[in-house]
Amino acid sequence: MSFKHIMIIVVVAVSVFIVNLDVSITNIAMPTLNDYFKVGTGDTAKIVLSYLLSLSGFLLIFGKLSDEFGSKNVFVPGVLIFMIASFFCAVSESLPLLIASRFLQGAGGAMIASTYGAIVIQYLPQNISGKAFGLITASGGVGFALGAPIGGYIIEKASWHWIFMVNVPVCLLTLLLAHYVFREKPAAGESAVQQSAPAQPPESLENGGGFDYPGAVYCFLFLAAFVYAVNQGKMTGWLSPSIILCYAAFAVFLPLFVIRERCAPKPILDFSLLANKHIIGGFIATLAVVMTLDGLSFLFPLFFEIVKKMTPAETGRLLMIFPLLSVVLSPFAGHLSDKKGPAAVSVSAQFLITVSAVLFCLFDQESGLLLVNLALIVFGAGLALFFPSVTALVMSHAPVGREGMAMALYASVSNLGSILGISIFEWLFAVFNPADNTSYIMNASDVVRGFNATAVFAAVICGAGFLALITSSAKKKNEGASLQA
Repeated sequence: MSFKHIMIIVVVAVSVFIVNLDVSITNIAMPTLNDYFKVGTGDTAKIVLSYLLSLSGFLLIFGKLSDEFGSKNVFVPGVLIFMIASFFCAVSESLPLLIASRFLQGAGGAMIASTYGAIVIQYLPQNISGKAFGLITASGGVGFALGAPIGGYIIEKASWHWIFMVNVPVCLLTLLLAHYVFREKPAAGESAVQQSAPAQPPESLENGGGFDYPGAVYCFLFLAAFVYAVNQGKMTGWLSPSIILCYAAFAVFLPLFVIRERCAPKPILDFSLLANKHIIGGFIATLAVVMTLDGLSFLFPLFFEIVKKMTPAETGRLLMIFPLLSVVLSPFAGHLSDKKGPAAVSVSAQFLITVSAVLFCLFDQESGLLLVNLALIVFGAGLALFFPSVTALVMSHAPVGREGMAMALYASVSNLGSILGISIFEWLFAVFNPADNTSYIMNASDVVRGFNATAVFAAVICGAGFLALITSSAKKKNEGASLQA
């Protein structure tokens, strides 16, 4: 691995780190922002929602632009936009300006999230791509884990403005490094894809119909409508006028998007990607794992604090198992993917996650710390092995010139899993728990019943993801023969 390769990984890893840090660092500031702007939680929730809407709505669009103009030509402006938006967030003295700045920040985050996989595939040799994904995944996990403690410290010692301002020098340094490492295209044979960082640069938009503007509009609107409905439905009411309007928008714009993409000369989404069994297997497994991770992460504190009588600090220390294992094992997972192949590592990781979900089904009032720690360690190890390997699996099967689209789809599936995981697991918990969703009236048996129901669901969907990976990784006899020929 050359110095330039190391610097490319550093640029991408730092960018992913700062995007993930900003998600969790903002959440810890919500009570402070309520007091500062003298508004309720419903108003400050729009700070998070605007970012989520922008990130979700723009992923596929920027993935397509990455394939047309080259991944670096979307990634680098994405870092710049994220930096500018962070500055405006930091100097915002009104809630509307902060919400608008967060929307712009989400667009920058979408540009980074939809292209970093293509950067790895296009600018790094194939024999180190797994290691690169492992290091980037570890960096993202650390960013997300450190957001709350760093945010709390900054707010206590300075002010909430600085949780955004800290992004500016980091992004500026990243831009300077990016200018150095992306000055030249990779030499022929240096990367995993015969170095077509841009597949066919801007000229490709001039031959064959240009950019699909209607498809981009339909894509943003149906995704934004879905995200808004799922995110706000419980707060405003699932049958409130705004949510019903979102249902209608989703029902209208999703079919319009599909119809448009099937006839557009240069579609935002090439549906042939979904015909690739390796890619679709990776997507199914990712959806199951992210739903499980985000859904159970929402419920773990309830179980440990109400059933096991742990303090919030003790619960926090226990849940640090995930990010710690991510830091330790993700680089190893990437190295293993390079040696054994990402499919084999993904299957093994999914198996561990499924086993851990089965162990979670055994949690009750009598569960000892041995079972609890064993289940969490198996879960954390599975997660640490899964994300680098499944990202490498999906990207290694992306057609040349479609790496950005494949990465954007992967990021969209992950984002969808996060949104659905919290909503579905919370709903299941409530269905099997007769108490209201307020901890002060829940008793331990209620929490155990609700938690076990969600754990069973997690085991089922993770098992389905395991089968999807096994099926997609299986080779037909004639495939094996052709490979040996």
